[in-house]
Amino acid sequence: MLRFYDLDPALLNPASDQTVFEATINALGTYTTEHFVLRLSPRTHELVDAITRQKTDRYDTAELYQAYSTYLHETIHWWQHVGSTAGLILSLAYPAQVYGSMGFLADFAREVGAVKPVKAWADRALIDGTPALDPGLVAGNVAVNNALDINYYKQLAFFPKSVLEHERSPFFLGVGHSYLKAYGETVSAINGSCDFADGQFPDPEGWDAEIRRLHAEGSEGFPYGRRPPYAEIGLRHIFEGQARFCQIQFLASAGGPELLQTYREDGYFAPLYGDAFELFLKLTGAQWPERYDDPVVGLFLLICDLAINPTRGFPLDIEHFDDLISDVDAGARFTLLCLAAAEAPELAKCVQTYSTLEYNYIAGRLTDRCGYDHPRTALETVVGLLGDGGLNRAGFAGGPNS
Repeated sequence: MLRFYDLDPALLNPASDQTVFEATINALGTYTTEHFVLRLSPRTHELVDAITRQKTDRYDTAELYQAYSTYLHETIHWWQHVGSTAGLILSLAYPAQVYGSMGFLADFAREVGAVKPVKAWADRALIDGTPALDPGLVAGNVAVNNALDINYYKQLAFFPKSVLEHERSPFFLGVGHSYLKAYGETVSAINGSCDFADGQFPDPEGWDAEIRRLHAEGSEGFPYGRRPPYAEIGLRHIFEGQARFCQIQFLASAGGPELLQTYREDGYFAPLYGDAFELFLKLTGAQWPERYDDPVVGLFLLICDLAINPTRGFPLDIEHFDDLISDVDAGARFTLLCLAAAEAPELAKCVQTYSTLEYNYIAGRLTDRCGYDHPRTALETVVGLLGDGGLNRAGFAGGPNS
């Protein structure tokens, strides 16, 4: 059994290096967003391997559990990226940058030649007096702007406050523009890779008229429009808060501390890991719970799940383009869902067994208040894309927690 003084805070704080594929020596573990790569330190690999081989006699029990909790933490990040709509869009936005620019880059290469970097060439061409409608310059500018728009989206989704920095860039055309461009290119890439029937999946070509309207009206989040409110936290904070609580629940169930205050005092809810939960408590009016399995913790984890699983744009079509940011931005969703929970304080006691029944009931109450789709709507849509009704696929027919 673990004892609270056996826990090492350093083992619960993986670093954020997301640039290489090799095993990391700078942290116990990391998850690489753009590459779907989970990396562990050699020591953590050794300890996790010992557990999987059931050859743990020469290892300290507390260290084994903590190493496995690090592996669990990073595995949750993997699931967050491949198993949530926000995570999948975020990850696929990287190849979508290439997919959406290939045609323009081909035109650029044909007109100008094999010149890199394209942005530097385009900037120099304008200075040198190249006409703005020159085919090579047009192709180069479109390719560069598409890539930058998607890059802005990724940064805004992770850290909404980064809008304050991006606003100083002449290439930034607004939060709404960046989100629509990222969603459009990513969904187009999915459509181009999958054989969906007409009308079965959102078609970004059908969004063009609405996008032109938003630009022409100078709508909020578009050129000449007001900046939309930005959330206090973003996708990164929600991912880390969700993974940290799941990690602590594992440790507590394995014999570690059951009181959250113990983890709190030892620094396990440092900024980034505790920001989402702190905001949740502030917005809902709840107090710090005593135990790791308190119903308030369950409600927080449920709201995290709803926040990172928007439905509009993917897998459902966009109905209200003016509400796009509040519909799909994880930080905005998290904030609105917490405010909805504050208006229904009885929900703070509803998570008792972490059952599908509890999930569906609370999710229904919160999404109704926020005007969001129930998560089952998106699940049923995905099942429809699979083409077999989902009858033989675990996890869809029985609910989110099956």
